[in-house]
Amino acid sequence: MGHSVASDASDRPIQVSLRRLDRIIEIDPKNLTARVESGVPHATLAAALAEFGLQWPVAPLPGHESLADSVLSGLTLGDSGLFPDLRHWILGAALVARDGLRFQAGGRTIKNSSGYDLTRAGAGAGGLFGVPAELQLRLERRPEVDRVAHITLSGNDDAAVVLAFATANLDLVRRLSFATTAHHPLTTRLALSSRRKAIDSLWTHIERQFQLSEDDIEESALAACAAAADSLLWWNAGPNTCLTITSSLHQRHPAATVVALPMQRRGFATGPDPDQIDTIIADSGGSPIRLAHGFAGFAPSVLLGPASCPFSVVPHPS
Repeated sequence: MGHSVASDASDRPIQVSLRRLDRIIEIDPKNLTARVESGVPHATLAAALAEFGLQWPVAPLPGHESLADSVLSGLTLGDSGLFPDLRHWILGAALVARDGLRFQAGGRTIKNSSGYDLTRAGAGAGGLFGVPAELQLRLERRPEVDRVAHITLSGNDDAAVVLAFATANLDLVRRLSFATTAHHPLTTRLALSSRRKAIDSLWTHIERQFQLSEDDIEESALAACAAAADSLLWWNAGPNTCLTITSSLHQRHPAATVVALPMQRRGFATGPDPDQIDTIIADSGGSPIRLAHGFAGFAPSVLLGPASCPFSVVPHPS
């Protein structure tokens, strides 16, 4: 199962690389599923699915090269308005516990999973329930049209209007994010996808109602967050609280870089004073968590089994 390096000291973790687990085992266009090894790069999977007119609607964070990176961290940008949670798009997994026991969680179709679903519990658990060797993915057909609007906002009221607009059109929304940096105003990224007629109609409404921009603030803000591993925080909060946190950080800490994903109920922030950012997030109703190793780092986790050494997962090299 890839390379493994064991230390001489029994109290030090064993590191497991999933880079060799890079096979796409099966793509089933009829049932909209795929079975893959967890080390498959996102780009490789996307290219293979495109040949069948399919996609796995999970957008990775910077530094998350493989599916395992996204699944073990549980952190993604999402690529579906109706189902933005990564866990919705994983039907099952073959997990390897730290004593070498391999077991199946979930199932190969939507209806054949019973009992407690370790697949969902394991997403974001950093390997606590086992290292994912294989993943059974739920897919969707590629939309006819994709369009992205970057909308400049004057404040929290405008942001609330955009959120309400997106919520009313979840079947057409691919992703919604709010971002700001020290050099850019508060801006939202609204990605749409569906049939051409539906998107064209909605796009006309967007152009009439909102002030559009050419700047992709989300991309530059995420790049800044990825480069600031030692001062990166993320939070869990509801959609409206996400907007409150973003607005508060924009006003009280203008030097902060922020990316909020209200549909996924989370956001990321970094800046020159992480403690102040932590306080602002908490004061605004969020639950801040420091990501000591940034997007690409995984803390060692104790896995199931009697072995004395835990595994820790080695991220893909940059």
